Amino acid sequence: MRINEITLRNYRGVRERTVKFAETGVTVVEGENEAGKSSLIEGLFLLLEVPDSSKSSAVESIRQIGKDLAPEVGARFRLGSSEIEYRKRWGKSPSTQETTLSIKGSTTEQVAGRSAHDRVSQLLSGNVDEQLWKALRLQQGAELKQGQVMTGSLGAALDAAAGGGGSADAHGPLIDRITAEYGEFWTPKGRESRVLSGAREASEEAAARALVLRGTLAALEADAERFDQLRRAREAVRADRVRNETRLREVRAAWAAVEKQRAVVERLGNETDRTRERAGAAREASMRRAQLVRQVEDSDRTVAGAEARAKALEPEHERLERERTSADGHHARTHQEARSARALRDLRAADESHWNELLFLDQMTERLARVNENEAAVTEAMAFIEAINVDADGLRRIERMQLTAVQARARADAEAPAIRVRALRAVTLTAAAGTVDLEAGEEREFAVEQPRPLRIADLAEVSVRSGSGAAESLKAAVDVEAAYSEACRAAGVPDVATARDLWERRQRMQQVLDHAREGLRQDLRDLTPQTLAERVERLKKNTALYVARRADEPALPASLDDAKRLKVIAEARFESAEADEARAAEVLREMLTALEQAGNSRRQADLEVENARGALTLATSALAEARSEVADEALEAAETTLAAAARVAEGELASAEGLLRESNPDGVRAELGNLELLLERLDSDARARDNELAGLKERLSARGEEGLAEHLAEAETDVYRKEQDWESIRRRAGAAKLLYDVFMRHRAEARKAYLQPFKEKLEALGRIVFGSSFELVLSQDLMVEKRTLDGVTVPYDSLSTGAKEQIGVLSRLACAALVSADGGVPLILDDALGWSDPGRLEKLGAAFNVGARDCQVIVLTCMPDRYRSIGSATVVRLSGDE
Repeated sequence: MRINEITLRNYRGVRERTVKFAETGVTVVEGENEAGKSSLIEGLFLLLEVPDSSKSSAVESIRQIGKDLAPEVGARFRLGSSEIEYRKRWGKSPSTQETTLSIKGSTTEQVAGRSAHDRVSQLLSGNVDEQLWKALRLQQGAELKQGQVMTGSLGAALDAAAGGGGSADAHGPLIDRITAEYGEFWTPKGRESRVLSGAREASEEAAARALVLRGTLAALEADAERFDQLRRAREAVRADRVRNETRLREVRAAWAAVEKQRAVVERLGNETDRTRERAGAAREASMRRAQLVRQVEDSDRTVAGAEARAKALEPEHERLERERTSADGHHARTHQEARSARALRDLRAADESHWNELLFLDQMTERLARVNENEAAVTEAMAFIEAINVDADGLRRIERMQLTAVQARARADAEAPAIRVRALRAVTLTAAAGTVDLEAGEEREFAVEQPRPLRIADLAEVSVRSGSGAAESLKAAVDVEAAYSEACRAAGVPDVATARDLWERRQRMQQVLDHAREGLRQDLRDLTPQTLAERVERLKKNTALYVARRADEPALPASLDDAKRLKVIAEARFESAEADEARAAEVLREMLTALEQAGNSRRQADLEVENARGALTLATSALAEARSEVADEALEAAETTLAAAARVAEGELASAEGLLRESNPDGVRAELGNLELLLERLDSDARARDNELAGLKERLSARGEEGLAEHLAEAETDVYRKEQDWESIRRRAGAAKLLYDVFMRHRAEARKAYLQPFKEKLEALGRIVFGSSFELVLSQDLMVEKRTLDGVTVPYDSLSTGAKEQIGVLSRLACAALVSADGGVPLILDDALGWSDPGRLEKLGAAFNVGARDCQVIVLTCMPDRYRSIGSATVVRLSGDE
């Protein structure tokens, strides 16, 4: 998905605004608070999600107070190969509601009304990953935490990057069914559910003795087998240690060779730098000698040219003197004509100003009337707000207590015990609620709120009672509900819905108050109501005084249009006279300038001759002095020799660096560290096996097998009959667990395969910001667990707020970049990076340049300096008066 353009009309404080966005790269939308930045994205989501007939609070909140104007949002965006234009207007009546949709792709569609809304919803569900769309949108004021972004789009992109054939979650419906089957017998933590544990417990009483006997006999056999296994394992560990000690000596020798080669590279680098410096000095000396030769040749040519120019200037100077005298007389005549035209123009301009002042008087009178109306609205709104007792804190307190009461009541209901009866054959039950007939296999559950008997036909009677915990939960629920009622009474409301209604009415009246105050601010600006009234009176006096003081001829125009027309005529006459004067003055100035330039040219030519001769003398002297110190041939030979030496040194350095790379320093160092840790672990394993062998040997010598087999046979005969009752349930539970474990292991292995592309993308962006040593440890859900910088590893939760914020932005940028090949969705950041210092902000700009190259990033900010360093960004500046 790519957003091309968003248009708002009559939306909150925005009359009309259209903002265009770059399809790829970063678009930074700058503007002060309340300039309408956040409204752009809010309007886009309302356009995509809310029908034009909606009366929800979200729609009501965007209407302009005091104006019967329907808010409207339009957008142009691209989904796949389709170009979409979509517009929606939320009117208060069906006649003012409107939705239009235009789709251009392989075919063209034009849809309107509710059908257009449904068509866009269909397109979005088929082309946009909703989870990723939400994860890549950071709203203003939201804490920039790590987000769960393992969605279908990102999973597919990572799987493709890893070379896989399909996402780990491609079999989602099948896994859901397997999980449901598993959940019937096992808890999420792998423990037995009530179904399985009940069946097992029914047979455990009969099998207890056989289990103990079987366990004792099996323990003896297992200890003996374990003793042999440990002895063989101990020998294998010792052999493994000898083999790895040999490899450690080889790797240490290789590391010593790496260090030696690194020293050679450093020495050759220093020698190459010194050789390059000497070659550069020789090259500069040759260039200075060539420059001296050119200076002598240029100075000789300059002398000849200056002498010729000086001789050719004398006739032109005499002609210019004659033309200057004629131009002086013509200028005096045009000057007098321009003075008369200027006086008439000034009078006509004053007449127009008089009529404009009359118009301004009317406008100021209207402003004064609006000020009086808004002052009355402010007084009325403040009186209403002060009469409401519910404020934001009080509403939140009542909402929290109401939620706590609901949770306490749910907890009490959940903790109330119950008994479930399953009929193994047709049977009649008698309980407090009456008689119940159950067919074979039928189940029935009875709540236990107080002691009650349960009679099973004429076979048994069971007495059931509730525990003390249920009564305590019920009492706690009653207490919390009473506290909630008391909070409502204290606020003067019957319930939380009324409190919300009062708070919403107070907010709407606050909007009226803000609108009236804004009207006062716009009409008064830097004035007060008193100064505005005084200005109106002053304008009345000024207009009357002008009429009284003006001369009768020429007559005052009858209207502003007449004044403008006469002013245009007077200005045209003045401009013509002024143009004549200007042309005459220009001709005179040109004559004077030309005359002055001719004189200057003669003097300059003489000076050029003198300077050229002096420069020739100096250049000739400098060249002779330089050649006396070092001949031209010697300079050329030194430059050639030192340049060749520099090339030889550079070749030796490149060869040494190649040998260093071939020795694989990073690989040798990694293997060395791993072998040292491996030997430590092998030593620890050997000690542990020795200790376990000693314990097993002592147990085997202290125990015997006398009579165990006979006793076990007797117990197992009794157990066999009772095991048959729950064997089928156990097999089914085992199959469910095996299937669940296999699928979960498959999904975990698949996620490991495509975790690496995301990690590489995020680390590449992170190294731009944090440096080349930046590394991350990620969970299978793509959450950052640890960060390594300069060899120091820190848990994510221990990082500074700024570092968390920067990693949060980069992880979302990595997601957007990875899914961009299939269209993806835009990354939207509303005033993020508030905790980042200037240095990190500059590096983040470079990261945005790289990461946003193929995806779309939209940044909304009232602090433009945070994003100045994004070199390729498209910047859109908003003003609050649109």
